[in-house]
Amino acid sequence: MWGGASPRWQPPLNGEKMVRTYRLTEADLHVALAGARAVEVGDVDATLDAVRRIAGGSAFQLFDAEMVAGWRHLFHAAVNSVHAARGGSAISNTVEVESMLYASCQDQISKAFTFMGLGPNVKNVAILVISEDPEEAESLAAEIADRLGVPDNGVLDVTPEKYERLREVFDVGDEALAAVGGDHYEALTSLIVEKGALLPLRR
Repeated sequence: MWGGASPRWQPPLNGEKMVRTYRLTEADLHVALAGARAVEVGDVDATLDAVRRIAGGSAFQLFDAEMVAGWRHLFHAAVNSVHAARGGSAISNTVEVESMLYASCQDQISKAFTFMGLGPNVKNVAILVISEDPEEAESLAAEIADRLGVPDNGVLDVTPEKYERLREVFDVGDEALAAVGGDHYEALTSLIVEKGALLPLRR
């Protein structure tokens, strides 16, 4: 440890492995998602530099997992970031930064990273890797998780405590949840994903 059309959702390519890898069908890219707990960040810049050395040029982003509403939240942030970059609507220079904007539903980079980026006191981290090679995306996400702390994809899940916090910080009310219907946890994730997808309308 150290201080065009939107792509469609595809089932994980690697079943129940520790890293979930998805294909962005129209973009010919792959997204790998993983989690780590018991992380000791300390120096944020040093941690990010170490991860960059592992990534070797592949796109990645690290999120405060306490602000992540499940797998779909980050998958769609990746989808929207790639779509924005290729469609010319991105406000950042990289899909890594753009994915943070979409995941946080923020249109300012500094606010987005403050909202759900890596911080010195973050203990649970969500890892996103985007690559043309699915095996590379998977292996990089797994290695980053292992080097950061204890690999544990459960940190991405929405727990009862996280559910209430996410409702508050993403400003999701009872009426919106009722309108979506079904499982409240899934409804919350859907509403956060939708809020992120509408981000270009605020630009």
